[in-house]
Amino acid sequence: MPAADLLTLSRAVAAVLMMPAALFRSSTAVLWLLAWSLISDALDGPIARARGTASTRGAQRDSLADCLLYSIAPIAGWYALPHLRAGTTVDVIAMVAAYVLPISYGFVKFRRLTSYHTVAARAATCLVAVSVAMLVFDDVRWLLHAAVALL
Repeated sequence: MPAADLLTLSRAVAAVLMMPAALFRSSTAVLWLLAWSLISDALDGPIARARGTASTRGAQRDSLADCLLYSIAPIAGWYALPHLRAGTTVDVIAMVAAYVLPISYGFVKFRRLTSYHTVAARAATCLVAVSVAMLVFDDVRWLLHAAVALL
């Protein structure tokens, strides 16, 4: 299996593992799984292209892993970090909806998992990642509100 596909698979597994970690209130595990997921998301595409292993199947796996990550991570983080819940519930719901609704609509319309790898989607994802870090480590909430609005 190509290295990029292994990274994608590891992201999907990490996303799924976030929920049990959250249910056990292991915020450290959730944050490490999230960090790994975001790193692997940033690296798998460039590695596939650099090694000449980019494929339609790999792109589909990437989209599935992204869907898992971006629908599970906000809920797991919200649950695992109860001290951050105040003022972020609407943001979490909006974040999950912003990822799930377009993908669901695309699935219904095209009968396959759609992929939104646009510059705007990448920028929004980067801003969400930075805003989550700022929220977790410095209790900065306004940046999350702005990131969700962009998303």
